[in-house]
Amino acid sequence: RKFVTDKYRWEVKNNLLSGIVLGPLLQIFVRYRKDIAWVYYAHRVFFLVAMACVNTFFSVLEDLLYSRAIERVELHPRPVFILGHPRTGTTHVHNLLAQDGRFAYANTFQSGFPSTFLLLERFKWLLAPIMDRTRPMDNMSLDFDLPQEDEIATNVLSAGTSPYLQIAIMKSFAVFKPYFGFGSDCAPEDRERWKSSFLHFMRKVTLRHGHKPLLIKSPVHTARVALLSDLFPEATFIYCHRNPYEVFQSSANMARKYYPYCYLNRPKEEDVLNFIVDQYVELYDLYVRERASLLGRGKVIEVAFLDLDESPVEVVAGIYHP
Repeated sequence: RKFVTDKYRWEVKNNLLSGIVLGPLLQIFVRYRKDIAWVYYAHRVFFLVAMACVNTFFSVLEDLLYSRAIERVELHPRPVFILGHPRTGTTHVHNLLAQDGRFAYANTFQSGFPSTFLLLERFKWLLAPIMDRTRPMDNMSLDFDLPQEDEIATNVLSAGTSPYLQIAIMKSFAVFKPYFGFGSDCAPEDRERWKSSFLHFMRKVTLRHGHKPLLIKSPVHTARVALLSDLFPEATFIYCHRNPYEVFQSSANMARKYYPYCYLNRPKEEDVLNFIVDQYVELYDLYVRERASLLGRGKVIEVAFLDLDESPVEVVAGIYHP
C-alpha cells in the first residue's frame, strides 16, 4: 500500500500548522519555497495564511493581556516526561496519568493554538470543524480537552524548528535530523529557538493550570534526554517500548492515514519510508546513549506496551511505586 496518495489532497482539517501565526508561517514558506507544491496545495496554503492572520490578531491581544504574567511564571522543577517512539503506548500512558489532578498538562487546544489559548480557549467550540472527532490512524477519540503532545506547539512557535515540520514538508530525513537531539550537528541558534519556544509554552500551560508538576509527552523527546535533564535536573522519565516490527506496521499505518492531511509538498514514497525507519533509529540510539545515566539516578521507569495493553492498572501502579 502506498504512502503517497491523492485521497486527502483537498482536506484542510487535522493540520498540525493550524495554530501558527503569520511571522513563523512566512519563515517556513521562505525557507522551503522550493519544496512546497504551491499550485497543487494552493488551498492549504490559503487556509494556513487565513488561519495565521486570525491567530496573529488574537496573539497580539493575548500578549498585551498576559505577557507579564507569563514572564513571572516559575516552572515546577519536577516534570514527568513520557518518552517512546510513536505507536508504543505513549498516548495511553499520557491519558491515564492525566487523570491525576496533581499534574498539569497541555490539552489539544492548547498545543494546537499555543499563541492564543489563554484568550480563546473559552471559544474553542468555534474551531471544532477543523478537527475530526477521532484520530485518522486509529480511531481513538480526538477532542480539544484531551492531553496532547507539546511538540505540536513548539513546532509552530519556533517556525518549524522541529522534526514535526517534516510531516508537512516530507523530504530528506537529514534536513530535520538535527532537530531531534539538538546536539553538535545542530546550529546553536536553532537549539536556543527551540528551547525558548518550549519553555515559553510550558510557562503558559503552568499559568493556565497552576504551579503543578508538568506531565509532558512528545515522542521526539526520547532523543532529548540530555537536553531535558539540563533544563529539569529533577525530572522523571517514563519510557514506553514495543516490538519494533509492530511499531513499524503501526507507524506505516499512521503515515498513510494521517500525514497526507498535512502535506505541503509532494513527497516520494522513499522519503516517507525513510522517515519512519530513520526516526526509529534516531530515537532509539539517542535514548540508549543516555539511558545508563537515568537508571543510575533512578530517574527512568520503563513500560512495555504488552503489559500496558493487558494490565494498565498494574502498570500505572508500578509507575507510582517502582
